[in-house]
Parts: sequence; structure tokens; C-alpha cells
Amino acid sequence: PQVKQIADKFSQDDLILVDRGTTGDPWAMMTGPMNFLYQKQAVYFFNPNDLGKIDQSKFNKIYLIIPDSSLDFYKKSGLYEKIEAQENYQIANNLLTVPTNNASQNLFSFSLPEKNKIQVTGKIYLLRNQ
Repeated sequence: PQVKQIADKFSQDDLILVDRGTTGDPWAMMTGPMNFLYQKQAVYFFNPNDLGKIDQSKFNKIYLIIPDSSLDFYKKSGLYEKIEAQENYQIANNLLTVPTNNASQNLFSFSLPEKNKIQVTGKIYLLRNQ
């Protein structure tokens, strides 16, 4: 439901570039549901230099979804000056983590993963016309 709420903000003629930290978990990828369930053109975006390789004329608008934790990366890359904040987003997620407190004490010890709730906040940015 959280991905649908975000996907509903875009048209099918938009390109949505999604930072890998958008959900707080690299295994919880929102681009799959955005593509297959909601027919949006969403891809993961790892390298700001790749933006120049995209034929931007094929899209009505180009958006970036960036978590607050990744903002410094985009500022250092120079891409931040080319984007304009549109609105906030928020994703609640559960991560499984393995407790490390007794793992090294006994080779035969076993601990179940712990579920940790996280909240990721960020913004949806519009790429300004170049």
C-alpha cells in the first residue's frame, strides 16, 4: 500500500529514478511493484553520471525519489542543483537482523533474526528541464 500511494503521484509518461536507500532496505525494492502492479516507469538509480545517458525526450517528466540519508551524495555529485523538491515521502519497513551478542561465543549457538521497525523519510524531486 505504501508503494501504491507513491506510485499514484506519477503518470505513465514519467520516469521515476529511485535511490537504492528509498525503502531503507536494499532487498525491499519498490521499482518492481511500481512497474508491474502500477505500470510506472521506475528504475533504481545508482550513478548520477548516468543521467546524461538517458534519452529524456521520451518522458513527460523525470523524478527522483531520494531518502534524506542519501541527500549529501547528490549534493556532492552536482545533481542536487538540477532538481526541485516536490513533496515528502515516508516508508515504514521491517528489517530482519541477526543478533551478534552470542554468535562468537559458541559455534553451535543459534539465534533467530530480530525484527526491527524503521521509518525512512525523504523527498520526491523533479528534474528541472535542461
